[in-house]
Amino acid sequence: MLGPLELLRDGETVAQPELRRQRVRELLCFLVARRRVRREEVTEELWPELDDRGRNLRVTLSYLQRVLQPERGDGDPPYFVRSTGPWLTLEGPERLAVDAWELDARLDHADRAERDGAPALAAYREALPLWRGEPFADVPYADWAEPERTRLRTRYTAAAVRAGELLLAAGAPADARRAAERAITADTIAENAYQLLARTHVAEENIGGARQAVDACRAALATLDLAPSGATVALVGA
Repeated sequence: MLGPLELLRDGETVAQPELRRQRVRELLCFLVARRRVRREEVTEELWPELDDRGRNLRVTLSYLQRVLQPERGDGDPPYFVRSTGPWLTLEGPERLAVDAWELDARLDHADRAERDGAPALAAYREALPLWRGEPFADVPYADWAEPERTRLRTRYTAAAVRAGELLLAAGAPADARRAAERAITADTIAENAYQLLARTHVAEENIGGARQAVDACRAALATLDLAPSGATVALVGA
């Protein structure tokens, strides 16, 4: 979910034709975001324009079940998406590995370990490679996805910057720079990420690199008619 939707089974990419259906992808994304949701809410959020929304959900859910569990026999209960009365539940990480869930879990661990620098940094470094791109990229215009997309982007960016700060304090400016670049990739207008990037260059006495970082920050913020703060500009003394 962190980037274009990709489903793996036993390490192999799932290429079933049902997964190419946009409604199947929408439903899977929605269930990942909500985990447990009423059927009525699913249809209202995903397909409000359809007359027979209930039937559409039943058909789409059957396609999704087939994608997730192609070996399931007739009459066998679903293993991943459970239906109980009006509720649909996407089973948790003990059954299904989801990168967005794993990111949250690793960053939760980092938050708990924040007072102890080394364990926190280890958790951050495990989390950062999980980001492959914009969350829920397969539903770019879905209103329901925007709050979760923003939450994940904001949390990831903050974590990347924090990891970079810890790395810089530990005397590893090159690793800190990579963390800053990850943060900027996720959020191109995160000023604190550009500040970190500039500081990594300053730590290596590369003033030219620091100026480039500040200039990149200035250009990114200009797209929103904003300017870098005095603290950012002061990093290069201009």
